This record gives sequence, C-alpha cells and structure tokens, in this order.
Amino acid sequence: MTEEVLVFLPAGDDKAPVRARVGRAAIQSAGARLFIVAPAIVTGESDLRPIRNETELGALAEDLSEAEQLFARAFLARSDDTVEERPGEGLPWDSPGYDAP
Repeated sequence: MTEEVLVFLPAGDDKAPVRARVGRAAIQSAGARLFIVAPAIVTGESDLRPIRNETELGALAEDLSEAEQLFARAFLARSDDTVEERPGEGLPWDSPGYDAP
C-alpha cells in the first residue's frame, strides 16, 4: 500500500489549476488548502508543501485555521510510530483470552 502525504497549497487565484488537479486526486481534504494525496502527486507539483511532522506543521500554524490544524494533527497522529499497539489489536472481539466489551 502506498503511503499518503499531507500537503498544504497556499490560497490564491493563480493556484486554481493546481488546486483542481490536486482536488481530483485527493484522498481526503480539509477545505481548499490541505489535502491528503499519494506521494506521486507531490512530485509533480512544486506549489505543494508537504507536512510530514509537527515541525513542518508549526511553520504553517499561523496560516492555518483551527480546523485545518486539527485535521493536520489528526493525520500526523495517525502515522505516529510511538503509539504502542494495544493487546488484542485487530483480533475478533471474542478471541480466546479476551473479554467482550
């Protein structure tokens, strides 16, 4: 499975063609400036700014709305390698050794 990339596209009428291309290829978006796309999309578009970590997000924080920041943080948290797997993660709820909720 291909990893997804969160990208920021600054506002502006001159960005309309890029916004249309990225919007069509987006897996998910938050408004018209944040998009989750396949890495191949990022390679072909110089106007896109990838957001790969909290540092890159912090550099854009004053340009983003509260909702956009929440969207970006949620995406970054989803790919956080420091989160430990829970016991029984991915197993059916009635697997041996686990109690149903």
